[in-house]
Amino acid sequence: PEQVRKTTVARVLVAALLCDAGEGNACGACRSCRAVMRGQHPDVIEVVPRRQDDGSVGGTVIHIWQIARREKAPSPLRPLREEVMLRPYWGPRKCFLIEPAHRLQHDAANALLKTLEEPAGSALFVLVTARPGTLPETVRSRCQRVVFSAVPPSVIMSGLARRGIAPAVAERLAVEAGGRPGVAVRLASDPTLAATRNAVLEVAAQLHTAHLTAALKLAEELRTATLRMAACAASPAPREANDAAERSAKRRSEESDAATLRRGFPLVAVILAEWFRDAARAAHAVNGPLRAHPAADALREQAHAAGTAGLLRAVRAVERSVWFMESNANADLVFDALTVQLLTALRGRERPAATRSTVGASEEQ
Repeated sequence: PEQVRKTTVARVLVAALLCDAGEGNACGACRSCRAVMRGQHPDVIEVVPRRQDDGSVGGTVIHIWQIARREKAPSPLRPLREEVMLRPYWGPRKCFLIEPAHRLQHDAANALLKTLEEPAGSALFVLVTARPGTLPETVRSRCQRVVFSAVPPSVIMSGLARRGIAPAVAERLAVEAGGRPGVAVRLASDPTLAATRNAVLEVAAQLHTAHLTAALKLAEELRTATLRMAACAASPAPREANDAAERSAKRRSEESDAATLRRGFPLVAVILAEWFRDAARAAHAVNGPLRAHPAADALREQAHAAGTAGLLRAVRAVERSVWFMESNANADLVFDALTVQLLTALRGRERPAATRSTVGASEEQ
């Protein structure tokens, strides 16, 4: 799943390997451990999506020129296949953190495969992804897979309590986060994000009863929520330098609505998919964490109207839309098409028999 601290665990693993104490664990106090967690260790190279125009952080894909040397590359950074041949500066090895790995372009993944087949002896590659199935099988087969699952609400509640969150609020956030600690922490600290998430959930809860005209209005509400979600996610990381933060803010002020929608949609898609999955769980169980869900009644209502099959079709429609958005499809069309697909999936039980016969006849013709 998204935001279950995969990247954090990856950094702790790298810190343990490079720790100056050399005891197999990250002490958290030595020079190497502190540098890894700040993202400033010279032997830890983070390969992240970059922009094609200037090579700066904030793009949607990991390009071929980030992996292998190409003429007219927009970034002066040394590509991975050249970096891996250099000796470590501080520690015993170089570590490459590729995140999110499912953003590797096809040719970039093929270039990485050649390095994975014949890696340098001191190199470690950590690929972090919430969608391993999108990686080429040839890449996956050369990696040791570590599976992350949703974190139990009780564990998230304990973590929130240590941050000073009241028990009742911590319980609600733990359920709303859907097993993702990162989401729970952001919801607790960012009221705007919490309000935006609620707006997305309100759209999801209405889709099974909306007619086409109302559904297109909901699509517009979803666009607005996505723009706000992108703004929430655009706050610079604490370790980002001031000049880099200013450049990022300037780029965001200049980017088009379509680019902003493309940046925010994966976050909205996670919320939508989690809602439909919760509704599917509601179709089969009334006990457990769902009882504490603030929208448990709405989930059960949608589950009754759509059925498990319809809800799973809705999840697949959301996942396909993420792929289309990442493939630079027209953002407005993606929203409209997704809304119609969700409407069709969630109202499948209510479609009249005459309509089903008409559709079947037209398909036969």
